[in-house]
Amino acid sequence: MIVEIIKEALEKLDWQFITPSRYDYRARKRITAEQKTWQERTFAYELYHQLRAICDALPKLKKAFVIHAEVRKAYQHIPDFDRMPDFIFHQPRPGQNFAVVEIKLASRSIQQIREDLSKLYDFKNA
Repeated sequence: MIVEIIKEALEKLDWQFITPSRYDYRARKRITAEQKTWQERTFAYELYHQLRAICDALPKLKKAFVIHAEVRKAYQHIPDFDRMPDFIFHQPRPGQNFAVVEIKLASRSIQQIREDLSKLYDFKNA
């Protein structure tokens, strides 16, 4: 169910909220298509918005789980566990994480991807 909701949210993304300015103020000219860059946070925020809109429209989803963004789990005083995933689909009580999601640019290094996978693994075992 969560994979289908993420897929639907991805299809509904509004790119005007993801695509930053196409102007290079230092060079005082427009950025060409070859130079454009994407920013992880703007993408994640728009995806979160779309996920919430889908869930808010379906009462059964609102009862099934809550989506929280960037929750730093150290606040729960779990020893040696200071992780902050992009999204957690859960019921906010112990043992009720249904999915933990990380948003990453495809340009990340192998080492960065390993670190992110380690973060997800840690959540599974916490």
